Amino acid sequence: IANRTKRTITERMDLDPAFYKRFSKMIEETIEAWKEGRISDLQYLEAVEGAMNIVRSREDDATPSELRHTKHAAAYFGLIRETANNYYTEAELARLMSIASEMSLHIEKIIEKNKIRDWVRNADVHNKMKSEIEDYLFDEVQAKHNIQIETAMLDEILDNIIELARRRDALQ
Repeated sequence: IANRTKRTITERMDLDPAFYKRFSKMIEETIEAWKEGRISDLQYLEAVEGAMNIVRSREDDATPSELRHTKHAAAYFGLIRETANNYYTEAELARLMSIASEMSLHIEKIIEKNKIRDWVRNADVHNKMKSEIEDYLFDEVQAKHNIQIETAMLDEILDNIIELARRRDALQ
């Protein structure tokens, strides 16, 4: 079960890196704990089966319910959360996460609106998407919600979201 789940995670890592990294790490830690005798065979089996079921269903507690059935917004949410963890204090992160699902949905709309034939290889389209997402983040998130966005974080989010959208489009 653990090996099949790890293989599935490896195969799908490009579709939602934040989601699959979390479960890859959890499975590795569970295997390590079992090998060291810190958990019983039954606890190991329950943990691995639980991870397998979450990976199969793509529904975990860290993803807001309004994003679970969206085309790409849940992956964008995970990427935003993962990136923001490196830049914000706990209090600032909590404020950002309160609107992160809304941000993810809006970013998905921007990207979908700008997709054209062969957009994955079109730098002009990527730049237009980045520009519109940046405008949204400054106009909505920074101005209306008074959440400061560092330039380094903004660049990282823009680059990673466009790259994630490209990979998801190429793989689907």
